[in-house]
Amino acid sequence: MTDEAGPFVDARDVTVRYGDLTAVDGVDLTAAKGQVVGLVGPNGSGKTSLLECVEGLRRPAGGTIRVGGFDPAADRTRMTRIAGVQLQQLVYPPRATVEELCRLFASFYPDPADHRELLDRFGLTGQRRSQVVKLSGGQQQRLSLVLALLNNPQVVFLDELTNGLDPRPGGWSGTTCAAATTRASPS
Repeated sequence: MTDEAGPFVDARDVTVRYGDLTAVDGVDLTAAKGQVVGLVGPNGSGKTSLLECVEGLRRPAGGTIRVGGFDPAADRTRMTRIAGVQLQQLVYPPRATVEELCRLFASFYPDPADHRELLDRFGLTGQRRSQVVKLSGGQQQRLSLVLALLNNPQVVFLDELTNGLDPRPGGWSGTTCAAATTRASPS
């Protein structure tokens, strides 16, 4: 585990290459428990590539990464217990309902959150029995947040969070809730 005063996410001198193309060149990223950090940059600037490394989905060409004190790529099992991930794009089974997807994802974790509470928090209770394909883009994005939070994560990685979300103030309540889950674990 990490020192409570130190960073929970600690990425140092991370480099990502795709053949001869260097997508991420010596980037540092740190975040303490309870801190919200955003990566801002133009399309193709390496934000998703860096996140994939921090999430343990891709090994960097260089640098070191620790999340909760361990290498996320080396210990995927541990990483899935402490991290929630909302990917830039997800393809859901078209005939699956919101409820079915929530139950499926919850079955992956030993102590999942109550998906009904998460659906309520993100304004999707009324869509529980709807097929995912019939949801609006914003509703699908909020569903991806619900699925990312089902494992009661200590840290949440959100890639392109605002795609499809309503820009009006009421539509941003999900963003605040997602950020609030990046918290110190109760001990």
